[in-house]
Amino acid sequence: MKYIFIHILFLTASIAKAQTIIEGHVTDDKKNDLIKATVRCYSGNMYICGTTTNSKGEFKLEVPEKKNAGKININYIGYKETAITINPTDEKHIRLGDIAMGTDDTQLQEVTVLSSNRIRTEDKTMIFPTKDEIRHAYDGYSALDVVRIPGLNVNTFNSTVAYHNQDVLLCIDGRQVSKDEVQDLNPKDIKRIDLYTQGTPEYPDAYAVLDYILKERDYAGSVAFNALHNNRPNGNGKATVQYFEGKSEFTVSASGSYNHFTKHDEGVNTTTYHFPEETITRTDYKLPSPSDDNSFNTYANYLYKDKKQNLHASLRFNRKSGETDTYNKQTYSNIPATLTRQEHSNSQSISPSMKLQYSISLPHKQRLRIEAYGSYGNNHYNRWYESRTDETVTSSYGNGTLEDSYYMNATANYTKTINKKSSLNLTINHNRTHTEDENMRNGTTHNLTLNKNNTKVNLTYKYSIRKKFSIQANLAGYMTNITTGGKETDDFFFVPYLRMTWMLKKHTLNLSATSRSHEASNSNRTGDEYRINEYEMFVGNPELKDYVSYNATLNHDWEISKRITWIDYLVLRTSPNSDFKTIRYDNERGTFVNKTINIKKNWSLHYETGFDYEIIPNTIYMRALFLGYWSDLNDKMHNDIYVAGSLRFQHKGWRAWIGCISPTKGWDYLSGKRRKQSAQLDMNLSYSINNWNIGIAYSNPFKTTARSTLVNGEYEQYTSSRIPRITDNYGYIRISHRFTFGKKKHKFDTTEVEDVNQTTISQ
Repeated sequence: MKYIFIHILFLTASIAKAQTIIEGHVTDDKKNDLIKATVRCYSGNMYICGTTTNSKGEFKLEVPEKKNAGKININYIGYKETAITINPTDEKHIRLGDIAMGTDDTQLQEVTVLSSNRIRTEDKTMIFPTKDEIRHAYDGYSALDVVRIPGLNVNTFNSTVAYHNQDVLLCIDGRQVSKDEVQDLNPKDIKRIDLYTQGTPEYPDAYAVLDYILKERDYAGSVAFNALHNNRPNGNGKATVQYFEGKSEFTVSASGSYNHFTKHDEGVNTTTYHFPEETITRTDYKLPSPSDDNSFNTYANYLYKDKKQNLHASLRFNRKSGETDTYNKQTYSNIPATLTRQEHSNSQSISPSMKLQYSISLPHKQRLRIEAYGSYGNNHYNRWYESRTDETVTSSYGNGTLEDSYYMNATANYTKTINKKSSLNLTINHNRTHTEDENMRNGTTHNLTLNKNNTKVNLTYKYSIRKKFSIQANLAGYMTNITTGGKETDDFFFVPYLRMTWMLKKHTLNLSATSRSHEASNSNRTGDEYRINEYEMFVGNPELKDYVSYNATLNHDWEISKRITWIDYLVLRTSPNSDFKTIRYDNERGTFVNKTINIKKNWSLHYETGFDYEIIPNTIYMRALFLGYWSDLNDKMHNDIYVAGSLRFQHKGWRAWIGCISPTKGWDYLSGKRRKQSAQLDMNLSYSINNWNIGIAYSNPFKTTARSTLVNGEYEQYTSSRIPRITDNYGYIRISHRFTFGKKKHKFDTTEVEDVNQTTISQ
């Protein structure tokens, strides 16, 4: 009898394991939970199992392993049937996320299950972080890092995200957010992460969009602390308090940073000036130089959100101050003596700002978003230098700037969804910049004013075919008016783009042909002039214009198996009229002039190929990439080929990471400067327990030297530089802690009740 009982338990456990779990959340098109919706699972035309949604609109199906779940049908009185086709998969746990039911045409959607926590549709990839992954995260950036999305590079140290080296726009529940808000995000609140690799019509200028979809919080508030210190020494600290009540959220955050560091450069900078009469070579040897920088940033946010509308208000205040002394030893080919140069600079700035954002879902599948932003900047900058031979001053120079600036931005965004297959989006944006500078150069005062108005109109149409193929077509018009230095410049141009996504089983192919506008730096387009050193000066260019670049991109992901994903990425960029910094001898001024101008002939080609390999599921993960870069600027060719790789381990709170990049070459397209960088090695280790996270990291535990070359007409510059604790031997420690308190006061009771209205079809 004993053995029969053990056999029954074993058989029961085997049967329980031989199941596929399918979960989802059913809502209407206004994100209201649909309670008691009927969910049925079919294999072909054969019914397998069914259930109904609970009080939160959620359902869970347990499908026998041998029954291939091919289609999920969802019914609710007053709504058309929604069908979801699931491509064949061996996964045992499938999360479908939010499923919106419509009242008009039948909705048919096809999904591909990439892994137990990833679903792909024709326009996005949905990632459901596991409990073990969230355990290793302490903010929104680290949450992205632990889920390991192919093609996505996350730097948790400086809080940046890139998709194949392209900027990623970050959102929370569809609302664009700042870096601070992502840093303050509680990883345990993340329900899933949506990645739109081809952007979205709502944000037409974004290359890729990443959206954090949050759970409904069941606590009253949270407190978070984060501190980081490295061996420069510099560091930062941050404290954030959030409070939730009903449909409102309140956030107050304050952060500060410090930098008290003396650079001990080990490098040489050689500059050759080919004057008409003679050639002079100046060699700079950098000496220990101290710097002292501090900043303070704070913001207060209010967010009101319900199923139809969203109101967000943010107040910010930023203050920075810095003081730097730079010491150099200089030799000149035309002077026998060695000179010592001391340069001192100090700066202060304050910048308050305010942002308002309102969005609402309108009848007939329409959405409207309105944004307004304004900021004020007040900057003080002073700089002087002095060259000495022994105790004798050979030359000196001083300058300073008092700047007041205002920036205003207004955006209106309208989206209309048509028949679940297409959407039309219109975005209108206008911004204005006003800057007043009072510049003092060796006792002489110059007043400069810049007024800039930009208006941009985007019209985007998106169309999907059988949920396997989607296409986005966009046409944008730009109008720019700039007044500075007594000159007024107007510019107008159109910027079109076309993006396509094709999904076939385990392959996803993204193709895009886009064009983007680029704004020239305001500091380069004023009529300002100032001395850089005894042989060089800066001259602004009021005639500098904005320009357009054209991009063709191919992105291919292939899910070879549950553990291996192959990645191919290719992008070709060209611009007929980009910015370029020139350094030329000016006969009238008798010195070399640095000036930014518009030039032609600028293209680049970037290619990446490699794979992500999960060696041990949820424990050891490897990434390897081969990268190539080719470009041509102003009839000068540049190419670089290098490899990069990383190995990660995470288990039971422990997380270790090691990454390396082979020696690289680079090119600053603005100045034409060629750079060479030694191999880089980065390592970090962290441990998480009871809402605490402690991490240590170290970079380049060996000497690494950066070299650069610039040949610009009569001007040549060669630099070799190594700065310990900046370019190598750089480490830091980070401590984070977060805790929650209280119980959120919900405005509505979410207990399951009988909905009598479900018995009547809406007229």
